[in-house]
Amino acid sequence: MEDGLCVCHSRVKMSAMILFADITTFVAWWGAIIATGVLLWNIYKEFWRTGARFRIQARLNWHIVEDPNPGNTYVNVEVTNTGDQAANITKLCFIHYANWWYYLTRQTKDEYLILNTNSIEELPYRLMAGDTWPAFPLQPDEFPTMLASGILTCEIVTGVRKHRPRARVLDNTGGPVARVTSPIRFRPSPVRL
Repeated sequence: MEDGLCVCHSRVKMSAMILFADITTFVAWWGAIIATGVLLWNIYKEFWRTGARFRIQARLNWHIVEDPNPGNTYVNVEVTNTGDQAANITKLCFIHYANWWYYLTRQTKDEYLILNTNSIEELPYRLMAGDTWPAFPLQPDEFPTMLASGILTCEIVTGVRKHRPRARVLDNTGGPVARVTSPIRFRPSPVRL
């Protein structure tokens, strides 16, 4: 009987050891997976999400109520720094792409550099984290036809990133214009690159 008790006790002890080893292995793997996930999140957060990040909104066909020249039409541009560091905006550009392929490969058809942004804060402007920079440059005659015939983007030049932050220009109704209804009749002052 004593031998039977010892054998039974040793089997219970052995199965408890196997079970304990399985739980220990599971906990070790669980800890390794969680630690790796936390490490990858910290790398992403520290290196790819830090710095100045921009949100750009640009809309065509705006009119200013108390404008000294009532026939002028403007582009409403708002640049917001959504990142955690300040950045300098040095230039405001409008780029026209013939189609989506040229847009993705950054092969431009026409480029406009805006010298007079009609903003309270002129360029170069230091945009702090969380701040918004508004601009109202004159709208060139070609912009509505460019918007209808291809992709028109608003881009800012900063010293922060290799690629310039850009956003599609929208019509004042909120979406890209499908057709040109009334072209604008004036010559603005942007310099063609």
